[in-house]
Formats: sequence, structure tokens, C-alpha cells
Amino acid sequence: VVDEKGTFREDNFHRAVSALQKAADATGIDTKKAQKRKGKSNVGDLEKIVRMCQDRGYLPLIVFSFSRRECEANAVALKKMDITDDEEKKLIDEVFNNAIMTLADEDRELPQVQSMLPLLRRGLGIHHGGLLPMLKEVVEILFQESLLKVLFSTETFAMGINMPAKTVVFTATRKWDGLEYRMLQSGEYIQMSGRAGRRGKDDRG
Repeated sequence: VVDEKGTFREDNFHRAVSALQKAADATGIDTKKAQKRKGKSNVGDLEKIVRMCQDRGYLPLIVFSFSRRECEANAVALKKMDITDDEEKKLIDEVFNNAIMTLADEDRELPQVQSMLPLLRRGLGIHHGGLLPMLKEVVEILFQESLLKVLFSTETFAMGINMPAKTVVFTATRKWDGLEYRMLQSGEYIQMSGRAGRRGKDDRG
């Protein structure tokens, strides 16, 4: 969807969307078993992509999904990966532990709080609208400081936050807009894909 100069081509984008739509219509609706197999395949593919980005120096990486549940599921599925060193882990612990001191005792026991640090220490982050504001702020700080290597996020992270990555991956090209599942619009694609490439650090994204 970009030309040889890296310029976004909206006509190419719409042709790609049309081709995907025709392919989806031709195959029909997946059965539950097919969806389950597809989910396992997606996780395997995602792990390969993360490993490739790590090997080729393409981190940090943002993985955009269009549901909170998928963001969390993808992060948990890759929880065996460990892509931070000991010094980075110490810094992550310090930022997280200082932040949770601002929470009430009962909030510190929430599942989303308890489960976050083990992922963060491995360089994996989650960001979506269902998280406590404090957790989102911690994730944003760690990502900005390059302590998080892979961020699993909904499109909310693409809005109003100046924290570009080196690479952006989409797990789907369809989203629920409140009325129906539809293909991404070009503006939405540009907003999210525009996170790839850090100004002053990367010559491309």
C-alpha cells in the first residue's frame, strides 16, 4: 500500500481491502473448530514475527488488535518469551512498584494489577481502555523508555500518544464499529501504521 518512495497509496489500499473482502466472502463463515485452529495458528505466527523482529533489530513492536480480550490473550500466549536483560528488569520493577503505591490496598489485588508485572518484566506490555489509568500510564512510560519490547494494544494507543515503535503489526484487517464488522478505513490504517518508525532513530518503519 506504499510506493517505492514510501508514500501511502490510498488506491492501492482500497484494492487490497477489496481483495481481502472477496477472499473472505468466497470462504464463508468459519466453524468453531476452524476458528480454534486459526487462533492457535495466529499465536504461532505471532511468535515467529516477534522472534524475527528481535533477530533483525526491528523492536520495539506494537501488535494492534481490535478487542481487549485478544490483546490480553496474545500477551499471555507469548509469556514464555523473555526479551529484557537483568538491568531492564530492575528498572521495570522500580517503575511498577512505585506506581502501585498510589493505589488503594484492594486495587492492588485486582487480577489486572497482579498479572501485569510478570509480563512487563519479560518486555511484554498490554494497553487498552479496560485497564486502570495507572497501569496504562506505567505501560506508556516503560514503552517510551524502550523497556517494553512488544506492546499488545487496541487502536486507542494510536490516538494522541506520541510513542512510535520501529515495527507495527495488525492481527486483523476487520473491526467492530458498533454496528457491524467492517474492513479498516484508510485513515484508521494510516493512524496506526504511522506509529512505525521513530523520528531521529529509524530511517524507515
